[in-house]
Amino acid sequence: MAQIRGKIRDRNGQPVNGYFVQARCGGTVLASNPSGINLYAPDKPYEPGAYDMILSSPLDPNSMCRWEVRVVQASNYEEAKNPGAPSLSPVGYCDLSWDEMSICFANWRKNW
Repeated sequence: MAQIRGKIRDRNGQPVNGYFVQARCGGTVLASNPSGINLYAPDKPYEPGAYDMILSSPLDPNSMCRWEVRVVQASNYEEAKNPGAPSLSPVGYCDLSWDEMSICFANWRKNW
Protein backbone atom coordinates (compact mmCIF):
# COMPACT_ATOMS: atom_id res chain seq x y z
CA MET A 1 0.00 0.00 0.00
CA ALA A 2 1.13 3.53 -0.71
CA GLN A 3 -0.26 6.82 0.58
CA ILE A 4 0.03 10.53 -0.19
CA ARG A 5 -0.96 12.77 2.70
CA GLY A 6 -0.37 16.20 4.12
CA LYS A 7 -1.88 19.49 5.22
CA ILE A 8 -2.83 22.73 3.56
CA ARG A 9 -2.21 25.90 5.59
CA ASP A 10 -2.66 29.60 4.95
CA ARG A 11 0.16 32.18 5.01
CA ASN A 12 -0.17 32.44 8.80
CA GLY A 13 0.15 28.69 9.27
CA GLN A 14 -3.54 28.10 10.01
CA PRO A 15 -5.19 24.98 8.52
CA VAL A 16 -7.33 25.53 5.41
CA ASN A 17 -10.27 23.23 4.64
CA GLY A 18 -12.06 22.58 1.37
CA TYR A 19 -9.23 22.19 -1.18
CA PHE A 20 -8.62 19.13 -3.33
CA VAL A 21 -5.20 17.62 -4.03
CA GLN A 22 -4.61 15.75 -7.28
CA ALA A 23 -1.98 13.06 -7.86
CA ARG A 24 -1.02 11.88 -11.34
CA CYS A 25 1.21 9.00 -12.37
CA GLY A 26 1.24 8.38 -16.12
CA GLY A 27 -2.39 7.90 -17.14
CA THR A 28 -3.62 7.36 -13.57
CA VAL A 29 -5.15 10.44 -11.93
CA LEU A 30 -6.46 10.42 -8.36
CA ALA A 31 -7.85 13.12 -6.09
CA SER A 32 -8.21 13.55 -2.36
CA ASN A 33 -11.29 14.45 -0.38
CA PRO A 34 -11.39 18.20 0.24
CA SER A 35 -8.84 19.10 2.91
CA GLY A 36 -10.27 18.70 6.40
CA ILE A 37 -13.34 16.82 5.13
CA ASN A 38 -13.85 13.06 5.04
CA LEU A 39 -16.53 12.41 2.40
CA TYR A 40 -16.45 8.67 3.11
CA ALA A 41 -17.21 9.06 6.83
CA PRO A 42 -18.60 12.57 7.46
CA ASP A 43 -18.97 11.84 11.18
CA LYS A 44 -15.16 11.33 11.35
CA PRO A 45 -13.64 14.51 9.87
CA TYR A 46 -9.95 14.76 9.14
CA GLU A 47 -7.76 17.04 11.19
CA PRO A 48 -8.28 20.65 9.95
CA GLY A 49 -6.40 21.21 6.68
CA ALA A 50 -5.45 17.53 6.32
CA TYR A 51 -5.97 15.34 3.24
CA ASP A 52 -4.88 11.88 2.19
CA MET A 53 -5.03 9.50 -0.72
CA ILE A 54 -4.50 5.76 -0.32
CA LEU A 55 -3.13 4.12 -3.43
CA SER A 56 -4.20 0.49 -3.44
CA SER A 57 -6.31 -1.92 -5.47
CA PRO A 58 -7.63 -1.64 -8.11
CA LEU A 59 -4.48 0.25 -9.18
CA ASP A 60 -2.05 -1.91 -11.10
CA PRO A 61 1.32 -2.21 -9.30
CA ASN A 62 2.96 -1.64 -12.70
CA SER A 63 1.35 1.82 -12.86
CA MET A 64 3.60 3.13 -10.10
CA CYS A 65 5.92 5.91 -11.19
CA ARG A 66 6.90 9.36 -9.96
CA TRP A 67 3.61 10.90 -8.77
CA GLU A 68 2.97 14.55 -9.59
CA VAL A 69 1.02 16.11 -6.72
CA ARG A 70 -0.71 19.52 -6.73
CA VAL A 71 -3.56 21.46 -5.16
CA VAL A 72 -6.27 22.04 -7.77
CA GLN A 73 -9.23 24.33 -8.16
CA ALA A 74 -12.34 22.14 -8.11
CA SER A 75 -15.80 22.11 -6.60
CA ASN A 76 -16.14 18.31 -6.48
CA TYR A 77 -14.17 15.08 -6.69
CA GLU A 78 -14.75 14.52 -10.42
CA GLU A 79 -13.46 18.01 -11.27
CA ALA A 80 -10.45 17.42 -9.02
CA LYS A 81 -9.57 14.20 -10.95
CA ASN A 82 -9.58 16.02 -14.29
CA PRO A 83 -5.97 16.37 -15.53
CA GLY A 84 -6.94 19.80 -16.88
CA ALA A 85 -8.05 21.12 -13.48
CA PRO A 86 -6.39 24.51 -12.82
CA SER A 87 -3.40 24.36 -10.46
CA LEU A 88 -3.42 26.37 -7.27
CA SER A 89 0.07 25.27 -6.26
CA PRO A 90 3.36 24.26 -7.78
CA VAL A 91 3.76 20.56 -8.58
CA GLY A 92 5.39 18.40 -5.93
CA TYR A 93 6.75 14.92 -6.59
CA CYS A 94 6.37 11.66 -4.69
CA ASP A 95 8.36 8.52 -5.41
CA LEU A 96 6.36 5.63 -3.99
CA SER A 97 6.97 1.90 -3.92
CA TRP A 98 4.22 -0.69 -4.31
CA ASP A 99 6.14 -3.51 -2.64
CA GLU A 100 6.38 -1.93 0.81
CA MET A 101 4.46 0.52 2.97
CA SER A 102 5.28 3.81 1.29
CA ILE A 103 4.06 7.23 2.44
CA CYS A 104 4.74 10.62 0.88
CA PHE A 105 3.99 13.80 2.85
CA ALA A 106 3.12 16.80 0.70
CA ASN A 107 2.32 19.91 2.72
CA TRP A 108 1.18 23.14 1.10
CA ARG A 109 1.27 26.80 2.13
CA LYS A 110 -1.70 28.61 0.57
CA ASN A 111 -0.48 31.63 -1.41
CA TRP A 112 -3.13 31.74 -4.12
